[in-house]
Amino acid sequence: MAPQIVIYNRSNRVFYRQFIREKNQEITSEHPRCYGDKFDLKDQNIWHEPTLCSQSMFTTKKGRQMTVTISGWNQMLMRGTKNHKMNRYPFTLVRITVTDEIGNQIWKPMWLIVIGSRREELSLIDCYESYRQRYDMEHLFRFGKQRLLMTAYSTPDVKHEENWFKLTLIAYVNLWVARNNRVFFPIIGNSI
Repeated sequence: MAPQIVIYNRSNRVFYRQFIREKNQEITSEHPRCYGDKFDLKDQNIWHEPTLCSQSMFTTKKGRQMTVTISGWNQMLMRGTKNHKMNRYPFTLVRITVTDEIGNQIWKPMWLIVIGSRREELSLIDCYESYRQRYDMEHLFRFGKQRLLMTAYSTPDVKHEENWFKLTLIAYVNLWVARNNRVFFPIIGNSI
């Protein structure tokens, strides 16, 4: 199975619909047209209707009700370069907005790109949830580097460095398991 990639996108980009030739339109000897209508993320007036739309509700830790509205546009394209023909790689463009109980927008909309040959098999909620998992990984690496010295061990032997990385991950998992216990576990200095 080919991997499906979900990536963050800046909100000032310009994309294009994939050009689809109409049945009665004649074929010319010119270079075939790839790009259709413009889709500027900053100009909501030129957007076409989303292909998919989904909504989900969630409650924050403080008890606030939030609504996540996810819109998706299939078969979108971006401009490439002479060496990287991006018109060969259509993607799904996803817009995520979060509103409160009375409909006020909480944050500015987040734009995601879902690329891959089986991207249309993913629901919009799956795309959103898979991107949200990124935050957990970033906290792991930040805590690991700052507190568990994940990147502090230097050695020319790759195997030793991999073992050190595994030890820091084991320490992280042990701290996570013991997070609800009120027992203090001192970190032993130079015993490793």
